Amino acid sequence: MKSDQPHDENVAAITARLEKTRKALKMKPGAFADAAGIGRSTYSNWKKGKGRPELTQALKLCKAHGLTLDWIYRGILEGVSKRVWDAITSYKDDQATPSKTMERRPFANRS
Repeated sequence: MKSDQPHDENVAAITARLEKTRKALKMKPGAFADAAGIGRSTYSNWKKGKGRPELTQALKLCKAHGLTLDWIYRGILEGVSKRVWDAITSYKDDQATPSKTMERRPFANRS
């Protein structure tokens, strides 16, 4: 039976990556959501595992914070801005860590 609901493990992984990104950028949850034009309650619900960002919301997060859809949905760090790359790869937290091969790849020269 096919379900339209996201798989729990996907939601947890997306949540972990967003939280790691937010913490690595040293932002409070409300500020992280506000910068992307996303409601604070919406972001809070994601943190609680109640859904995940829809495409339009994920694109807002990408634009506001220098992320990529690959990072948000798949955990592929390549392509994020240099600022985000540096923050995430130096952040000391075991959640949502990119693979070692991704950590060693040079980032695209993006600001």
